[in-house]
Amino acid sequence: GRAKIARPAAKPKRAEVQMTLFGPAEHPLLDELRALDLDRVTPIEALQRIAEWKERLGGDSKADGERGRRRKPEKGEA
Repeated sequence: GRAKIARPAAKPKRAEVQMTLFGPAEHPLLDELRALDLDRVTPIEALQRIAEWKERLGGDSKADGERGRRRKPEKGEA
C-alpha cells in the first residue's frame, strides 16, 4: 500500500448552516452613525459621542482613556 505520508488528507466535514427566517437585527448604534453629519460635528463632539457609545456597549471609557496617559508618580517614587 501507500505510505501514510502519500495518502490524501481527509476532507473536512462541512457544518450544516441553518438559514434564518429573518435577517440579522441591526445594532441600534448604526442608525446614530448613519444620521451623524461628519461635516458638521466638531472633534470634541465626536470624542464625546465615541465615549458615550463605548459606555453603552459596556466598555469602560474612563479606564481606556487613561491607558495612554502617564501616571503621576506617588511621593517617594522616581
